[in-house]
Amino acid sequence: VAAVRREFAAVAARASTTAVATASLDDLRAVMPYDINELAFRYGLKCFSTAVKPWVFRLLFARGHARCLYFDPDIQFYADLDELVLRLHRVAILVTPHVTRPNPDDGKWQTDLQLARTGVYNFGFLGLSRAHEPVLDHFLAWWAARLRFEGHVDLEKGLHYDQQWGAFVASFYPPDAYHVLRDPRYNVAYWNLHYRGREIRVRPSDGAATYKGAPLIFVHFSGVATDAWDPDASLSPHQTRFRLGDFPNLAPLFRDYARATAGAARHRAACRYGLAAFDNGAPVPYWLR
Repeated sequence: VAAVRREFAAVAARASTTAVATASLDDLRAVMPYDINELAFRYGLKCFSTAVKPWVFRLLFARGHARCLYFDPDIQFYADLDELVLRLHRVAILVTPHVTRPNPDDGKWQTDLQLARTGVYNFGFLGLSRAHEPVLDHFLAWWAARLRFEGHVDLEKGLHYDQQWGAFVASFYPPDAYHVLRDPRYNVAYWNLHYRGREIRVRPSDGAATYKGAPLIFVHFSGVATDAWDPDASLSPHQTRFRLGDFPNLAPLFRDYARATAGAARHRAACRYGLAAFDNGAPVPYWLR
């Protein structure tokens, strides 16, 4: 934790006009009614990381923030996020659907059924605010309760990290309390490239990314390789429909992302997940979790 705080302090020093604050797992103890180690023992790294998300939101709101945006670490921004912030002045929950058009019936991944099992909305992005305080409080309490025991990945049982629970947003809350952001410039990823991918351009003059001429906002590089650019490689291991080279217009974005994250793969390989084993070093088996 101390090393991470030092890294963030260095970031804050480089961006002196931006407030940079840190929150550790120890900080979450102040807002959690049970020991966070319970979740750490129950889940592996990825499921644990998503199971604590409601509590991270709780902590941020407890610190006085009125609006909070969550993004997965494999998301890259190409324009400002002003529209998201403005929408959160009016709604408590802001989500993006995986798709707004059906997947092709070509026998390849992903299918509409597979997306339905993983979640209608992609929780790699989530915006929450105090615009409707009772809705916010109920959602965070209910979501956290579900993820205490039901944050595993088990598609046959309808479980996929934290995000499949988002399907209840539209039925739990009044229409003015949430918004489904269908704008195709947000959360572009392998699951919606069958209709969005060809519309994206990168201007050679300044490198600006656009969607049908309008600024592209953010791309979710879920599963995209970070070690090198290979046009013959699968665009993502989570799908079988596209290769990286199937979208020449996206090549500048993929190459830039690969360069920007090239060190991340080496960093992950060198880092051990500290909560994957008992104190004596014996790994915690999945069946015991």
